[in-house]
Amino acid sequence: TATAGPNGNITPSGPVIVSEGSNTTFTIIPSTGYSIQTFTVDGVTQGLVSQGSSTSYTFTNVTADHTISANFVDNIVPPGSITINSGAALTSSPTVTLSLVCSDAGSGCSQMEISNDNFATSTIASFTTSTSWTLAANDGVKTVSIKFSDVAGNWSGVLTNSITLDTTAPAVIAQSPAPGATNVSASTVITATFSEDMLVSSITSTSLLVSGATGSVTYDGPSR
Repeated sequence: TATAGPNGNITPSGPVIVSEGSNTTFTIIPSTGYSIQTFTVDGVTQGLVSQGSSTSYTFTNVTADHTISANFVDNIVPPGSITINSGAALTSSPTVTLSLVCSDAGSGCSQMEISNDNFATSTIASFTTSTSWTLAANDGVKTVSIKFSDVAGNWSGVLTNSITLDTTAPAVIAQSPAPGATNVSASTVITATFSEDMLVSSITSTSLLVSGATGSVTYDGPSR
């Protein structure tokens, strides 16, 4: 007689007729996301089987009734990933959006633990595919760490992603003509040096404000 618990099967199963003196083999296969926890033969535990594997057992020279039974467990850690602000390299706001992926074919994803300081402090919450998160203070490269747990309590390894936080606006540190100059015309070229590099592609005439200017002002210079 062959039986199996939930989340796996044994083949053949149920009452199996065997000719006396012959051999018969049973194969134990866990469902996706599960492993064989133990299996017993005639009530005697045969030991643990490696994670995620199937196994077989052969009765040889059968001369009496026998039993074989298997149990299964979800002990496979859930894989996942984390993306910050859809993969952006920079952010001017410490509040970002985390896009999260966790897949567990066994008991399913249940919780997540998020940290800004490699889990010296952290926040545990129910798993969701997207959540708002506040980065650590001060400008610079910020790394967010996360771990996922399935319903069975298996925690993944640490997953990380980084983004650069820049909350400081650039300042003009030199310019020509000098501030307050009066000898300027409509065709005067204004030059300026900024305190940090800026992306030329993101600067337009509508994003520039030149004090005292009238009409349109167009940026047509280097990034610094």
